[in-house]
Amino acid sequence: MSKRASTIPLHLRQGFHQAVEDYALWTPSVPEREIPVGFGLYSTTAICDLIQDEFTCPLPKDIVDRLFSYLGAPSYRDLAEKLSVSPNYATGAQCLRILIEREKAKGRRPREPRENR
Repeated sequence: MSKRASTIPLHLRQGFHQAVEDYALWTPSVPEREIPVGFGLYSTTAICDLIQDEFTCPLPKDIVDRLFSYLGAPSYRDLAEKLSVSPNYATGAQCLRILIEREKAKGRRPREPRENR
């Protein structure tokens, strides 16, 4: 699907914001929390899948800052750089999804979040 800069629908925007917030409480040893989006429940990675190829409209600063706080480890520098260059919903969703995949592969969470930019 092609990316579009159109405004992200409210239910997806709210679901993604909740997913970003919930990441702080998640650990790879438990399933991802299901978040209500529209009339369904979706995992964080499922929400990211709905957004990552679609919406290039800008993310709010507080969500960008929260994502950067998760990307402080040197192993996430590539994601932080990608988000810095393109702080939109599509990129934010891609970064959060990759972060979750990497954490699941390692089986642990980063030791300390990076300070907000």
